Amino acid sequence: MRNKITLLVFSFFIVSIVKAQEKITDDMREMYSKILYANKEPIFKDDIFQYKTVDYIASDHFFPAPPNQIVDQCIRTIKNSGQLITEAYSGSSDLYFKALLSEDVASYLSDEFTLTIKESGLQYENGNKIGLDVKSKTALNLGELKLKVRTEKEIDASQNILGSLKFDLEFLAKYEKVQLSRSDIGEIFKIGSCDFKLVDVFKNKIVLEKLCMDEEEELEIKVINFTGNGQVIQPYSYFELLELKEKNDNINVDGAYIRNEIDLYKIIYDIFLAKPEITFEEFDRLMTVDLLEGLNNATNYTILKSVGNFEGNFMLYSPKYSNKEFQISFD
Repeated sequence: MRNKITLLVFSFFIVSIVKAQEKITDDMREMYSKILYANKEPIFKDDIFQYKTVDYIASDHFFPAPPNQIVDQCIRTIKNSGQLITEAYSGSSDLYFKALLSEDVASYLSDEFTLTIKESGLQYENGNKIGLDVKSKTALNLGELKLKVRTEKEIDASQNILGSLKFDLEFLAKYEKVQLSRSDIGEIFKIGSCDFKLVDVFKNKIVLEKLCMDEEEELEIKVINFTGNGQVIQPYSYFELLELKEKNDNINVDGAYIRNEIDLYKIIYDIFLAKPEITFEEFDRLMTVDLLEGLNNATNYTILKSVGNFEGNFMLYSPKYSNKEFQISFD
């Protein structure tokens, strides 16, 4: 449900290394400098994307939250149909949990339900325990559910497996929403339990500063970009772009894709903002060891992007999830 972009991961990788090192070496300093500089173009280079404007239909953006009876029914169905199976592959055996999902919960599946195997109480008939290597997780879809049980050791398929598995079913509860515009720059607003500051809105970018401490669950913030007359600026699908390209060879098929969230330290953002044309050599001279080590406590910005410029209002929203745990025993 929540994917992180590569450069974002690299940027926070810097801080984790800084925390673990007493001093940054010259080679490390140069590597970090290159990683941070790579954020300049996605933020300050003018984006050219193909997009369309469509009427705003709430159901195009917001999935219905499943009512409690559907959640309970989903759990009952998984419990009643759940079983463990072993499958041989390349000379070894893997353990899977299988279950069936009914049509009654079909309209709430996939993006609304995620099932995780949290704990193993499994053991072989000889009493040897079967521990988990990592937690297994999958989105639910109509029909057969098949989830690999990622065990610490290879499964001995010659023995019966007994015991239990503890599951966590995560499901959509609601959406947190806030509607803003360029006139709200500098204002503080709340999404969920977290306060944000709207730092800037320029071209097709929104700059946010998160003012709360890190939550247990990271917020997934999305944006709806409205035109002045209330329509929604929306990217073409890849297949729509292919059709457009047949009529106009200048159409950029890559315009179906956009790196729509970038996390960047404020001090690095300010350097790019003051001089968007800064060369790597100029930037690298600013990336001293002291500055990089100071990123440990630096303010961080989140930049959200749209395929079109922000001209009117825009809506920021974040899905909020609840969860229920349950256990299945296997005799």
